[in-house]
Amino acid sequence: MNILIIDWMNLVKRYIYTSELAELEVGEVTQKLTYSILNRIDKLFFLTKPDLVFICSDCGFNKRAAGIVEGYKQNRKKYKSLTDEEKEKSYLEYLKLLARSLPTAYIEIKDVEADMIIRCVIQYMKQLNININFTIASNDTDMLQLIDDNVRIYNWNKEFVNKDNWVEKTFKENIYFNSKNYALAKSIVGDKSDNIKGANGIGWKKIFSIFELLHKNYSNEYIVETIYSLIDILKKTVENDKGLKKKFEKIITILNENVKLIHNNMFVIDMNLIETPFLFQINQEIKKSLTTFSKSKFHRRIILDLLKLNYKDDLDTDDEEILKRNSKALISFMYLHKKTVYNANILLKRLVE
Repeated sequence: MNILIIDWMNLVKRYIYTSELAELEVGEVTQKLTYSILNRIDKLFFLTKPDLVFICSDCGFNKRAAGIVEGYKQNRKKYKSLTDEEKEKSYLEYLKLLARSLPTAYIEIKDVEADMIIRCVIQYMKQLNININFTIASNDTDMLQLIDDNVRIYNWNKEFVNKDNWVEKTFKENIYFNSKNYALAKSIVGDKSDNIKGANGIGWKKIFSIFELLHKNYSNEYIVETIYSLIDILKKTVENDKGLKKKFEKIITILNENVKLIHNNMFVIDMNLIETPFLFQINQEIKKSLTTFSKSKFHRRIILDLLKLNYKDDLDTDDEEILKRNSKALISFMYLHKKTVYNANILLKRLVE
């Protein structure tokens, strides 16, 4: 079974923040957003051929992360005026209506980010012990830690990123680097986009040298669980080699000096460190969304109405003309809904067993 998971806000914001939209009227903006996003999703469905689709959306502010890392995401866009903020909120609400009308199981949880929901969807489905391949549609680099033999990423640059090519696609480096070590690596380097400070003096080049050393001396699948384990294994690896000891001495010192910072970063970046109460809440919402979708009907009328609203100059256009203009996407959505509802019911039965 192929499951597609769409990082909704990651997709939407690629279109909302374009300079082209700033020059359009409100009605023209919603028209442009609708067609751009529907077209991209239709192509995504064609490329991935999913048997089931989840849309996961951010909702509110991640208070858990803000409580761990000072200044979390406080470097994000500031609005020039209240009007700009109100416009964006109205577009996002409109697009949520669009998302809920698609043939997908839609999930959003207050104050929980989409990446954490996506991680939980994958783990929740894996417990069924059936052969499932996952595709995550997102440009968020946090998703890289989820890659394995059955999980790949489709980024919006029209590339599939998997276990074998993720380093080359992300960093243009031709080295082996287990994706399961990515969360620790990013916790050391930090994340400017989320205003997460890293250890000064260690960038990605030094990170690659660390994990390339581990790759040469240990199994390809070797996973370092914590910063404490990384420091211990580095010391052990270089202690009997003067050249390596000299090369990594400063790196080990910097890691030791920043243990607390890196440890705190891990609790925000590493999706496997989510606390049990959050995990239970998210899993309940996943089952709820799957149950709701399994009983759903295709929202043909809603999609047509959404498209009609975006035609300011020809509101009298009847459904048949709109259907003609968008027949390919709509027929694709209608077919996919029938298939995915069937598969949702199969999975729900497995969850009960």
